Amino acid sequence: MNQRNDMTRGDHIMKQLFFFMLPMLLGNIFQQFYNIADTVIVGNWVGADALAAVGASSPIFFLFVAAANGMSAGGGVVIGQYFGAGDHKRCRKSITTFLIFEGVVATALGIVGIFICKPILQMINTPANIIDGANTYLCIYMGGLAFNFLYFALSAVYRALGDSKPPLYFLIICTILNIVLDLVFVINFGWGVAGVAIATIISQTVCCVISWIVLYKKIAFLEQPDETGWARYYNNEMAMKMFKLAIPSTIQMSSVSLVGIMMQGIINNYGTAYIAAYTAANKVDNITFMPAMSIGVAMSAFTAQNIGAGKIKRVREGVKMGNLLSLIFCLSVSAVVFLLGPTIVSWFISGEGSQQIIDIGSVMVRFIVTFTFLSGLRNVYENTLKGAGDMNMVMFITIAGMVVRYLAALVMMKPFGFAAVYYSIPVAALFEVLASFWRWKTDKWKRTIVVREAEFDESLEV
Repeated sequence: MNQRNDMTRGDHIMKQLFFFMLPMLLGNIFQQFYNIADTVIVGNWVGADALAAVGASSPIFFLFVAAANGMSAGGGVVIGQYFGAGDHKRCRKSITTFLIFEGVVATALGIVGIFICKPILQMINTPANIIDGANTYLCIYMGGLAFNFLYFALSAVYRALGDSKPPLYFLIICTILNIVLDLVFVINFGWGVAGVAIATIISQTVCCVISWIVLYKKIAFLEQPDETGWARYYNNEMAMKMFKLAIPSTIQMSSVSLVGIMMQGIINNYGTAYIAAYTAANKVDNITFMPAMSIGVAMSAFTAQNIGAGKIKRVREGVKMGNLLSLIFCLSVSAVVFLLGPTIVSWFISGEGSQQIIDIGSVMVRFIVTFTFLSGLRNVYENTLKGAGDMNMVMFITIAGMVVRYLAALVMMKPFGFAAVYYSIPVAALFEVLASFWRWKTDKWKRTIVVREAEFDESLEV
């Protein structure tokens, strides 16, 4: 790592944030291509039932992805703050501790996941014609869950050290491999939904292995801890610190997925066409959301490093620049997607009955992207609070936001029907923007800083 990765210095904060988030944005776009490949290929080469099966499994799938992201957020904050404070020995040990801890947790969750997927699918009224396909997809995914967790963990380590480019390169390789394997397994071998799941696991495993090999070489500049043996690589106190930070973040992200599962239960009652339309529209919305997500992750790393260095004023300036970047990107991308919505949705499905699916999905996409800028502002404030270690409050805000969304959907269901599912999205986003902005302005997040115990005097900062 070099000084370009040190975000505690330099006058052009917006430029730093932009160039730090750019590889993540490109990486997130490739991540969406990676995810979209499954739905596009099964929707066009297998059919609407297969597309709906993948869609019905998505909320459950993302419940485990949320756990991976939550764990990564906790580890990333500790690693980033040690790195920002210049404590290289503890930084190195925190990296190895983090990866070992992630691997153990992921393996246990994968085993549990195999046994609970079908009961959950039954609980949310998944139609009989797609439940077996959805369960097959999920069980295969659970078998390789450890590699999914470790990929997110390794990416978090790179970002915590201020280097967001390697995850992009690895993801490009992973995406290309996934698409090739999808085509081979689905079109040539005829494996259907199982084929795309197997392709996902193989490509994630390859990406994870490459990422670890490169990281091992990159952290050579960090001094080895003084301990010997197992104690050099794993510290239980550090693991518990990460775990405590990860719990609220994991609960926060999981609450989004849990509400997604509850919403899926509502959608499933409308039949296969609506499930398929919702699946396609969600994928398009995820693409639109990528700039907001990338800027948010950049703000978390920026905040962690600068708080570690004791530069609160710089964090405040970073929030202003992050909001400006977020608005520019979100409004620009939303305008394009609004205009091209029907065309983009049509990429996901073809054949008999596809026009109804395209029409439903297009209306949903155009409504959602109109309010994407709210999600962008929310991500800046919530990720800044995360970077400061204020995980508990972000968790409470997000859970409250998801409750607001679900209740809003229930209230609007009678007058608006299926549309209530997506009408509720901006209602929840606005609530979270206001709540996270209030928390930021109160300065109470300063109490949660991880590696610096003393109070900050901003008047003394250079």
